[in-house]
Amino acid sequence: MLDAGMLSAIIGSSVGLAGGAFGTWMSIRNTPPGLQRTLMVKASIVCWVFILSFVALVFLLPTPWKWWLWVLYGPALLFFIYYVNKGLANARRATQKPLTH
Repeated sequence: MLDAGMLSAIIGSSVGLAGGAFGTWMSIRNTPPGLQRTLMVKASIVCWVFILSFVALVFLLPTPWKWWLWVLYGPALLFFIYYVNKGLANARRATQKPLTH
């Protein structure tokens, strides 16, 4: 039988995964087709692999080492967001039609 803590962990994890999947789907859906959407799909895959690997390492590494992951996670996530936003801006500029007079 599940106790309240275990049940809460299962429900919380399920809601978190569902929210991540929904957010990923909405990000891809709301990105214009073509180069921008291709970049968003690739970025989403990389992000999911990165975050799932991070969570697995938090559970698998011994205590002193798992805390260092948190030190690396924040800057890595900020760099990734910056890189993806810059790539999307470049893709947007590349697909814009030039102005004709």
